[in-house]
Amino acid sequence: MKGRVQSGTSLIELLFSVSIVCIAAAGISGLMLLNNLTSLRVFNKVDGLNATREVIERIGADIREAQMLGDQYGVLLLNPSPPPAQIIFPVDYFPAPLNPLYGAGQLPLGGWPVPPWPARPYTLSNTTLVLQLPVFYLNPLNNPGDPLYNPLIPADPMNGFPMKIEIGTGNPPTTKLNPNTDTFVYQVLADPDKPGQYILQKAVFPGLPPPLPGKRRPVINPPQTLLKGIVGPLNPTTGALEVFQYIDKTDPAKTPLNSAAGRVGNITGVLVNFRIRRTEAGQTAPSNVTIRSTFYMRNNAVATP
Repeated sequence: MKGRVQSGTSLIELLFSVSIVCIAAAGISGLMLLNNLTSLRVFNKVDGLNATREVIERIGADIREAQMLGDQYGVLLLNPSPPPAQIIFPVDYFPAPLNPLYGAGQLPLGGWPVPPWPARPYTLSNTTLVLQLPVFYLNPLNNPGDPLYNPLIPADPMNGFPMKIEIGTGNPPTTKLNPNTDTFVYQVLADPDKPGQYILQKAVFPGLPPPLPGKRRPVINPPQTLLKGIVGPLNPTTGALEVFQYIDKTDPAKTPLNSAAGRVGNITGVLVNFRIRRTEAGQTAPSNVTIRSTFYMRNNAVATP
């Protein structure tokens, strides 16, 4: 009888011990799971910050170097202060009708991007940024980033000069000397693989090449994907994306604009806004990153903000 009591007591103690161990193990497992989720979320956030920062810096460098948003060749309209009776006004889209390289339907190197890119012209908006950057002459023998670079060669006196498009060039032919520019187009598009998310792509449509031995900028066409996982910011009223916004230098309040229509000649600043969702380190712990930066053009005649 006594042995049976001792056996029963031992069994109860064993069950009690097992229960304590199970509870402790569950707590430890929960802590490990929480720590793992926290680590994944941190990794996703760092990955998102790094990817977004790199793209922001690239866009900012292009904006600072830009001479014009939209297309400088524009359209011929009545001059409010004649003479002459008509002058060329820049427009907020590319290509413009008077663009000597693309205005008459000419194809760029690589052709025009196909859907899901929108139909031409590409118009400045919350999801489209059009920049025209001057074409500068640089002798490759003096360019440290070129395979032909030779530090023993004297500097070419033409290095750094912006190139021009001569009168009578292109179709329609130019009627005056015009700056030679490459056109950069940034486009935000729906991600075909992830509903509710967007991607950022970039294409470069070249101007005329500089005289030899100078080299043109690399042409990017088909467009190149720079960033994925874009989920905002969204307009609280319409729900539309607001990635790009514009600043009119004549506006004392510098209110961000969603369109440059009718005032592209006064636009000198661009706001770049991204909200990114990253899940590369784990789908169970997504992380959102929001970055906003403002950049001003420094190469155009009306660049002072």
